[in-house]
Amino acid sequence: MTVEQRLEDIDLRITRLAQENQELHHQQMQAIAALRDSIDHMGDRLEANINAMGDRLEANINAMGDRLSEHLRAHEQTYQAEIAESRRVFAEQMEQSRRAFAEQMERSRQEREERERQFHARMDRIDATLDRVGEKLDLITEQMAYFTEAMTDLRLSMQESIRKTDQIHAHQERTVDRLIGIVETMMQQRS
Repeated sequence: MTVEQRLEDIDLRITRLAQENQELHHQQMQAIAALRDSIDHMGDRLEANINAMGDRLEANINAMGDRLSEHLRAHEQTYQAEIAESRRVFAEQMEQSRRAFAEQMERSRQEREERERQFHARMDRIDATLDRVGEKLDLITEQMAYFTEAMTDLRLSMQESIRKTDQIHAHQERTVDRLIGIVETMMQQRS
């Protein structure tokens, strides 16, 4: 192949490549336009979907808000009822506690008064017993004084009796001595 032929072949190839390149560019431009149309269409559908979802979301939020408000009202009513019931039960318990405390205080007062009454009764019995013991002690003291006086009189009487007995013994001894003297004198006279 000559140089001219090679150059012609190269020119043909360049021309064919340029046509192919132009055709590819045209296809690319068509693809880009189709892609833009598709993107615009998808954007429209996406916007419509977003708007629809927004509407549904807003409706759901409103419905949830309504249900939440209703639930809160019901909960508040239940809470108020529970609070009222708790207050009523607490008031009843406080009243029962107050009555129980008052009854306990009354029982304590009665028990204290009964203990005081029993204590005073025991003290009265003790005082009466002490009075009786005092009377017995006075009687014993009086009897002891009488006994002491009697013992003193008995001692004096015994001393007097002993003195008189001693006198009698002395008199008897003198009498015996005189009798002995008389007997001795009589015996001397006989001899």
